[in-house]
Amino acid sequence: MKMPLAPLAPQQSDYVYVIVDHDWHITDLTPPEQERFSFAFKKAAIGDRFLDALSPAFSRQLQTKLYQASQKKQPHHFVERLNDGKNSIRIEIYPCLNHTIILLKDKTSEIEEEEAFEAHLEDLTLLTETSHDLILQEKPQQLFDTLFADLARYLNLDVYFHYRHSDSGKELHLMNYSGISADMAVQLHSLQLGEAICGKVAAEKQKRIAEYVETSDDPSTKLIRSLGIKAYACHPLISNKRMLGTLAFGSKQRSTFSKRELSLIDKVCKQVATIMERLFFIIQLQEINNELTSRNELLLQARQEADKAKVDFLSMLSHELRTPLNSILGFSQILLLDKKQELTDHQIKSIRKIVHASRHLLTLINQILELVRIESGQPALAPERINVHEAVTNCIKLLSPFAESKHILIHHCTRRDQIPAIKADKIRFNQVILNLLSNAIKYNYEEGQVSISYSIQADYLIITIADTGYGLSKEDQARMFKAFYRSPAHASRVEGSGIGLTIVQQLLTEMGGSVSFQTTDGIGSKFFVKIPLYIKEGMSQS
Repeated sequence: MKMPLAPLAPQQSDYVYVIVDHDWHITDLTPPEQERFSFAFKKAAIGDRFLDALSPAFSRQLQTKLYQASQKKQPHHFVERLNDGKNSIRIEIYPCLNHTIILLKDKTSEIEEEEAFEAHLEDLTLLTETSHDLILQEKPQQLFDTLFADLARYLNLDVYFHYRHSDSGKELHLMNYSGISADMAVQLHSLQLGEAICGKVAAEKQKRIAEYVETSDDPSTKLIRSLGIKAYACHPLISNKRMLGTLAFGSKQRSTFSKRELSLIDKVCKQVATIMERLFFIIQLQEINNELTSRNELLLQARQEADKAKVDFLSMLSHELRTPLNSILGFSQILLLDKKQELTDHQIKSIRKIVHASRHLLTLINQILELVRIESGQPALAPERINVHEAVTNCIKLLSPFAESKHILIHHCTRRDQIPAIKADKIRFNQVILNLLSNAIKYNYEEGQVSISYSIQADYLIITIADTGYGLSKEDQARMFKAFYRSPAHASRVEGSGIGLTIVQQLLTEMGGSVSFQTTDGIGSKFFVKIPLYIKEGMSQS
């Protein structure tokens, strides 16, 4: 005896449960909610044939799939979208021994949500790509062409116009466009504020959407209507309350935009306004930078011309002075050595002052000529192997009378065989040592001391010249290698030109060395000459 099937109680209002026999007649049914399933069901009752209870269109869609599922005798699930393109139903079929259970569920809202979510993802993707492209672009033409290409791909657009707000604030100038001819672009180059849609948007600082343009009687749409545009969206480009221009997109294929499309265009235009301000700022900086570069080049050229003029003048002046100075010095020495004509003590004293002053002036001129040679970049070095002990000893002998006049003791007792040879220009090396020793004596106290010592650092010889003299203040230390600088504290009591240390530094640089110092004001100074050792090819200095 077969027990009748108990009616299935509905558990959710968006489900329909149907039980059919092997002939597809309904044996039990959970009545659907009429409003929710009216698109799929007619009025159904027990005993009706299941396919007859469905709407004709839906019945034709399901017939083949239902019979295929029943033949396989296996559960089968699928989602079917109705021919109206709006509604979708999930269908679950469970074949049993004497009957089949069919479960239907309305999936319309879920699919709509999924499609909306996918559309949102597409929008986000476009906005992300647009942001990335805009940030990478540095030229407005590329910026807007890239933007329009992206939007046209998503929204099926045909034209775009980018107008820039003029500096006067009374006009708009067409900067970029697509979808119109070059001749038409010339005609549309300038718009007054309030003219056509773009002019009104700029004047009112409010976006304007024009749809069904082909049938519109709005005077502001006359221009775009003449271009065959049917739907048009124009937005102001505003950043930090500054009007930059307008950006408009249009379609010649359709007469309306969807809400989603308008929202997307709005977001993109806001992005563009921000990037535009950044781009214009970069362009302004580039223009300023180019102008500064141009001015710097002019200043550099002027400086080079001035330096050349200075070098030429000093060279000419020094040569013109040295010739008569040598004559004065020569004749003064002849007078001192002339035994036939005796001079009074007063005359001898005066001539010796002339000789001393002439020699000082000649030294100054020679130093100026040396500085001119260095600054003009004239190569005059002849590197060779130098016996350092011998060279320094000779310099000490030359300066001994000067040291003795101030009762200054010079210590230089290092053995000759303990000092390695160096590679340098002999004349220039002697200049360096004479300059530093002369300063150590000049800027020293009476009965002071000067010492010369040596050390090796890698492939360099370090010559240390120390004195017990005046030392240098912090102000002097910062400027001591500057040409013609003399310490205000000592300039009045010590003779000098102020270019000795400048020449020392530049000569050592030319010879691949350097000079540094340590000093204490009122106690003394140490100067360290670093100069390359003489190393035979294939040998290394231990």
